[in-house]
Amino acid sequence: MAPSLDAAQWQPRLDLLAREHGVPGAAFGVLRLDDDHDDGTGARLELATGVLHLGTGVPVTPDALFQVGSITKVWTTTLVMRLVDEGLLDLDAPVVERLPEFAVADGDAAAGITLRHLLTHTSGFDGDTFTDTGRGDDCLRAFVAVLTDSRQLFAPGTAWSYNNAAFVVAGRLVETVTGGTWDAALRERVIEPLGLGRTVTLPEERCCCTAPRWVTSTTPTAAPCRPRCGRCRDPAARPGRSPRRSATSSRSRPPTSAAASWTAAGCSRRTRRPR
Repeated sequence: MAPSLDAAQWQPRLDLLAREHGVPGAAFGVLRLDDDHDDGTGARLELATGVLHLGTGVPVTPDALFQVGSITKVWTTTLVMRLVDEGLLDLDAPVVERLPEFAVADGDAAAGITLRHLLTHTSGFDGDTFTDTGRGDDCLRAFVAVLTDSRQLFAPGTAWSYNNAAFVVAGRLVETVTGGTWDAALRERVIEPLGLGRTVTLPEERCCCTAPRWVTSTTPTAAPCRPRCGRCRDPAARPGRSPRRSATSSRSRPPTSAAASWTAAGCSRRTRRPR
């Protein structure tokens, strides 16, 4: 028999775990689908504990936005697989066929690295590159350009080593076949089809209707948000946003996580590179 989704049972457990592990704040959710809920609804549990920032003391709520870091790798991978299904990408084709500018220190290794290698951390090159290439629409292209000196740790496909930079390369591949930014492709092919109204790839893309609990290190209360919803898609209506020049390591580092740093989906620190 499946465990109960009783909040009275799980809330004390969440509170205890947060205290034991020194976690200032967390949100926890479970969606259980069964034969009685084949419409995607199902039994649902949403809990929160702690605060969003120790300096402000603003409490976490289930709808609070968190920076998701390397979980974005899952989002970038999902996006890539949609493009594979569409025939736009091939998991086993060399990366250089679509991205001829991709290079690492070992030219022979670079020629054999495939998209599958990138997504499975088996490309073999040193992925601990954290160069900040900005927030613009060319940030992923610029990041790929700095990998030319990355040393090869092992031949592609022969071992496993966690690789942040590989997901930035995957994000750049997405851009080359879609003709737009990684962010735009993620939104069009993953975020919007899933109806994820609270998922963003940059902090300024939050809006009052999608992120009511956004709090920064300097805001004493829930921060008033900038527009970013259906009524304000026009870039001219989005204050404070510089032109995006490129798509983590999802958030300024590209897809090292897989999606973007602020998505409830790749991880970049200052922008939205797929990490």
